[in-house]
Order: sequence, then C-alpha cells, then structure tokens
Amino acid sequence: MAIIDDENPSEIIEEPKVLLWDLEASPLLTYTWSLWPKSIPTNMVVDTQRVLCWGAQWYGQRKVMTGAEWDEGGSEVMLQRLHDTLNEADFVISWNGERYDTKMANRMFLRAGLTPVAPYKQIDPMVTARQKCKFASNKLDHVAQELGVGQKIKHSGFDMWFGAMNGDEKEQRAMVRYMRQDVKLLTPVYEKLKPWIKMSHPVSHVIGSCHNCGSTDLQRRGFSKTLTGVYQRYACLGCGAWHRGTKRFQVTELRSHHS
Repeated sequence: MAIIDDENPSEIIEEPKVLLWDLEASPLLTYTWSLWPKSIPTNMVVDTQRVLCWGAQWYGQRKVMTGAEWDEGGSEVMLQRLHDTLNEADFVISWNGERYDTKMANRMFLRAGLTPVAPYKQIDPMVTARQKCKFASNKLDHVAQELGVGQKIKHSGFDMWFGAMNGDEKEQRAMVRYMRQDVKLLTPVYEKLKPWIKMSHPVSHVIGSCHNCGSTDLQRRGFSKTLTGVYQRYACLGCGAWHRGTKRFQVTELRSHHS
C-alpha cells in the first residue's frame, strides 16, 4: 500500500515496512568449578554465544523467512541475509529484542565486518508487558497463553540446542519450527498489547487518527492536566488507546468548551 505526498503528488511514498523477528543463539561454553557458580571469569570461557538461526515475518503477511548456520553458505550467508532483511525495515517488533536479539545481532554483524543496518524504530511488547501489567512471568509463552492467542511449541529442552549445534538434522528442524512459532505469536500478542504501548505505531497517515491503530473514531473524554497546561483527552473507540491533544487550553477556552 502507498500514499500520496501532498507536497509532491507525483511521488509515491511507500507505507512503513514492519518486521517481526526472533533469533536463537548458542549457550556459552565454559569451564566451571561448581554447579552453582556465582560468576565465571572470562578466561574460563571456551566459546561465546553465536546466532544459530533467525526467523522474520513482514507484518500482515503469512510467510516466515528463516536462516540458519547449517543452511548452505553457513553462518556468513545467514548473517548477511538477516542484515539485508533488517535493512529493509522501518519498524521492528521483537520480544525482549531491545535487551537481547538486537544487541546479539549487532554483535554478530560487527564480528562479521558488516556495517550497521539502516536506522529503524523498535517496538518491544515485553517492555510494555513488564511495565504495565503484572504477569506471573514475562516470557512470551506465558503472556501469549494468558492473552489466549496461542503458545510456544514444545521441544526437547537443551537437547534441541545441543543436537542443533552438533549437526543433528532432526533437532535442527525442531529448532526452526520452534523459532517460526515464536515469530507467529508476535503478531497476536502485539495486537493485544498495542493500545498499552505509548508510541506512534506504523499505521496512521491521517491527522487526528489514533497513533496505535489508525482509527479516526476518537471520542473526547475529559482533559489531561499537566504542569504546563490543560489538554483535551481522547479515547480511541477502535482499540481503546488514550491520546492527548496538542492544543493547550486557557481557562476561558475550557469554559466555552463546556458550554
């Protein structure tokens, strides 16, 4: 879908591209003197984490793209494909992506000699789940089940990671299926949490529309009072999100507004 630039009607501006994605990484390989180490010195680390595979889906599409280090071309091709995919995105949605997936991918890109990807806006529904709600667990599987939108695929636990890293094709296929389901869960979980996420979402190009879902069905509901002034408050009848107007009212304007 595209929109017309009012200032230059001859140019077509593409809608923002939104990518939902996830990755699976290897564990650290270390020496340790205890089954309950408080910390492990870096000189006891044999091998650091690496990306084993990744999955991504363009918002609104069914296809889930995947890449793995055991695919043809190995880790180098896998990372280049992930780099190229992220390079196309205007927004990215990932669970705990701000703290983990994005940083892990950036580290791997840096090690591989790849440049930073084009800037994009991150949406991390886990941040909202943790800040706005008191779930028993902020893990994707638990939140998805609490919201009634699905669950993760069961797997063999660490045996899946161990097998996938060591060439077990059955466990490699299992890991890709597991990761693919994680990506598929992101859309319905995001949709449920979207009214609670305080940011402009990649859905609206109409002035006066809901920043979360794009609906123009907004209803005035009271006023928002801040240290700098009083503003009209709106409720979206589409998704339930709340918004504040940009115009600051004077006391006389408020009186006429109520009359």
